[in-house]
Amino acid sequence: MSRDAIAYLAPLESGAPSASAIFVGEVATSPLEPMPGASDLRALCVRFSAGAHTKLHTHSSEQVLIVVEGEGHVGAPGADRVVRVGDIVRIPAGTVHYHGAGPDGAFAHVALLAGTTDVLEDALAWPPGPPEGPVA
Repeated sequence: MSRDAIAYLAPLESGAPSASAIFVGEVATSPLEPMPGASDLRALCVRFSAGAHTKLHTHSSEQVLIVVEGEGHVGAPGADRVVRVGDIVRIPAGTVHYHGAGPDGAFAHVALLAGTTDVLEDALAWPPGPPEGPVA
């Protein structure tokens, strides 16, 4: 397909199991095509099986998550939020945070980010709680 053509993707169906050290549990990722003129910007669909999540981590740039399936958790220690399909979350650069599925079902988001990711630890009780409620 030409880079000038519209690309139709099915990332929830075409993800590959991820072996990345950032994840705990079954997680599949599907990188979306690079965006011309945005050499450092990465976009990928991440699908967490029930109970799967990231370890605590930070990014050197902002991260944007767009929830596309299920219900999950996004937050920082002590500041959990339940997110649902259609929610958009902006995580400032350098913020210690996590994201993942609750114990009862899968959760997926499209992640937009640039720069580097530093994995800190996996000292999380999962799912975190108590939740503060839906993103306002």
